[in-house]
Amino acid sequence: MARVTLLDVARHCGVSRATVSLVLNESPLVAAHTRDRVRQAMAELGYVYNRAAASLRTRHSDAIGVVLTNITNPYFAEFAAGVQDTLTSSGTVPLLAVSGEDRELQHRLVQSLVERNVDGIVLVPAHGTAPADLPDLLGTPVVLLARHLNGMDVDYVGAQNRDGGSAAAEHLYRHGCRRIAFVGGYADSSAREERAGGVAAFLNNHGLRLDSELSVVCEPARPQAREAALRLLTGDPSIDGIVCFSDVVAFGVLDAIADLGRAVGSDVRVIGFDDVHDAGLNRPSLSSVAVPARETGRRAAQLVLERVAGSTEPAVREEFPTKLGDERFDVILDPVGGSARRTGLEQLAPHGRLAAYGNLSTYEPVLADTNDLLLHGKSLIAYNSNLLSQTHPERLADSARRALALVADSTVRVDITAEYDLADLATAVQRLAEGRWPDALLMFTRAAETYRRLGDAANAADSDCNRAEVLVRQGRLEEALPVLQNTLRVARAVGDEDLVALVRKEMGRAQSRMGDVAAGLILLEEARAELTRLREPQEVVDADIASAEAHLLGGRPERALVLIEGAVTEAAAIHAATLLPSAYRVQAAALFALGQVAQARAALAEGLKRSSSPEVAHERGFLLAVAAGIARQDNDPDADRLAEQAREALELLGVVRVPLAELS
Repeated sequence: MARVTLLDVARHCGVSRATVSLVLNESPLVAAHTRDRVRQAMAELGYVYNRAAASLRTRHSDAIGVVLTNITNPYFAEFAAGVQDTLTSSGTVPLLAVSGEDRELQHRLVQSLVERNVDGIVLVPAHGTAPADLPDLLGTPVVLLARHLNGMDVDYVGAQNRDGGSAAAEHLYRHGCRRIAFVGGYADSSAREERAGGVAAFLNNHGLRLDSELSVVCEPARPQAREAALRLLTGDPSIDGIVCFSDVVAFGVLDAIADLGRAVGSDVRVIGFDDVHDAGLNRPSLSSVAVPARETGRRAAQLVLERVAGSTEPAVREEFPTKLGDERFDVILDPVGGSARRTGLEQLAPHGRLAAYGNLSTYEPVLADTNDLLLHGKSLIAYNSNLLSQTHPERLADSARRALALVADSTVRVDITAEYDLADLATAVQRLAEGRWPDALLMFTRAAETYRRLGDAANAADSDCNRAEVLVRQGRLEEALPVLQNTLRVARAVGDEDLVALVRKEMGRAQSRMGDVAAGLILLEEARAELTRLREPQEVVDADIASAEAHLLGGRPERALVLIEGAVTEAAAIHAATLLPSAYRVQAAALFALGQVAQARAALAEGLKRSSSPEVAHERGFLLAVAAGIARQDNDPDADRLAEQAREALELLGVVRVPLAELS
């Protein structure tokens, strides 16, 4: 069938060809009824606008060439999506081409786009590209994306790679890494040069070096990264931290660590770059420096459109800020959103932790809309109740009353609420806040038994977790461990990822205090990785405190000190004041073990000052016990007085064993 022309449309309508052309160009000179008649004829005849012919007249194709090096990498796919967002919203079509890092193919692709009269080109240069490698652009505007070319005076949009590299190195350093390597990227890549440069700058400022043998070049692909990491780690087993050029490289590095039988976290820490979606889905989950790839693509498209429109401004170089992907974990998850949302009683577990951070106000809309949660309103207060009791003790009584009132006022099965004995849970939380741990332990035990009697395994496991946590604090480790093991089985069975991570953390703490430090650290690292993925920032810090304590118990005070200093900084940053006294306690013991007596006493003094508020008063006994241990070994005459004060305080809590007191 022959193509319908303007003349065919004109004859069908009984108007001139010029009139049809005016309608196509939306000229106001054509009367409305004529314009409607012409458009109807176009639809009936199947007329298709010939943009190629129009471009000969207007000298614009309304198309932009987009040349990427790779589209299988999610990072570059985000670039493409961002470019398309901006172009399609302006009525411009992106023409996508992929060079595959081949400079000769890139030359042919760019030349072909210029020959097809594209209005502009967005280009991610293939590695090794020099300005001379590109064909004559014949005045076609070009914007470089992600990689800049020296000697080419065109617009460039990328990321603050140097700052990102420095942040990645700092992340590893704060977690105790001191032998840090950089893996991945082409040697002639501007992005690699900047990212590795940021790592090297940070290390230099902290008395360390990124030696040449620790900066490994390889194709940024998973198989090549795996091979490179195998050679690196086999040749230098002392490496304890690796910054990766990209997340895809990091996946290969994680493969190599697994192949070598080493543990991610306890043996080697890894951080990626780009923060692609799969980083959070990987097991173990991958920390990463976030790069706003989609926003960068949008800005590149905007710049090329400005050049097409005639902008003669000097060439710009714009770099979007990077940030650690972990920063998003500081934001507490919306209680009614995300994959955590479940139905019925199972909804209670993930959202109960929101209450543990004192966010009862954000949870109340869920209570108002969900009858099942109304029935169990009090469990908001009880779940992970030690944190709630430490964070907002002044709100406990009121919170308990409001939650119980919600249950009593609801219209659903009020007769069952008495069987759940919610008062036990409320009382348990209050007893924790008052430092009456034996009473709290009894209440949690009764609540767990009640839930089991009613066949509610999920909430029984929650109460058991709280019970075991009290036992661990009291030093009754042999009693706590079987409770934790059983709770772990139930949590896995009901699919409660949050509870699994919390139980692993407490099991790791208990195992370490019982003398099996290696097993304890493995559990703590696993728990920390999961808690990071689940966005539980306070629990992540608590896991770091427990890991530092474990290293100290295992005779590694240097490692313990590095970890605990990071934990103190992080606790202050997220305003987790309730964790600071225990962090200072571990810090003091580590400092004393390293012979830094004055600094140890200063840390204890700070911890005691922080434990003066009611919500953390129970920590005072533990701090005094460590202070007494230090005083005794330092032949301080105050040792007996401090020990007696510690004994009195801990006796009320039912504590039978104090970690680090003997070590000090």
